[in-house]
Amino acid sequence: MKIQSDEEIISRANYYGLVKDLENVCVICTIDADGDIYETLQLYEKKVGELHNSVYDQLEDELIHANLEATLFTKGKYFVMVLQFPRYTEEEVDTITKFIENVQANFKGEFTLSFGVSHSVQPLKDMPTAYDEAVEAILTGYDQNLKGFIKHYKTRDLKELLNTLPRKDLKALYENTLKSLAYPKTKDDQDLVKTIQVYLDSQCEFSETSRKLFVHRNTVKYRIEKTEELLNCSLRDPSDSLRIRVALVIGSILKEDEVENS
Repeated sequence: MKIQSDEEIISRANYYGLVKDLENVCVICTIDADGDIYETLQLYEKKVGELHNSVYDQLEDELIHANLEATLFTKGKYFVMVLQFPRYTEEEVDTITKFIENVQANFKGEFTLSFGVSHSVQPLKDMPTAYDEAVEAILTGYDQNLKGFIKHYKTRDLKELLNTLPRKDLKALYENTLKSLAYPKTKDDQDLVKTIQVYLDSQCEFSETSRKLFVHRNTVKYRIEKTEELLNCSLRDPSDSLRIRVALVIGSILKEDEVENS
């Protein structure tokens, strides 16, 4: 069956036997393009159709063989599977991975298959989110020039998100936040920046920070008070703390840029 829009996934879910209140995982399969061979094959609709039918049939057979509760359909170039579980734990992740590995190992032909796997979602209305996650996992693999891969969707961390911003904006935010500590030249300033980092990583605990830095607790307290005075902030204030944390991450990005450009 062909789905024309993401919204139809929800409306057809009940019709195709997807059960309410179970954990739903979206798995997407694609045929890896292989240079000129695949491009040439695309000129022949019949051969493309045969290839897609072959993949569809194998996915269907492997789902039955693995005894997985799933709905299989196609959407453009994607083969989409919605798998349902009472609970989604590491055991279910392993089950999905083994299923995919079997499909890849048993696939006969000139091409390889790649897979993207979403997080689990509970309400059926959230299936479009799972679909988008599986697609993003696939695209991430292709961005890394991979083939025949299995990619589980991973939420971007703060550093990855900041890396997408223009460098001039990052630099401005970094300098405005850390002020004179943005480019520490003296040992005292370097010690202050290091102390801030460890202090924030230690949930603002003086004793834990002093233990990690091998300095006296009073030294940590003095450095933190001096830093708060320099930056006109309170590291125990959630908004101030967040700004400093973000600035420190930006600092690591800017340093990596320097290394790459040197």
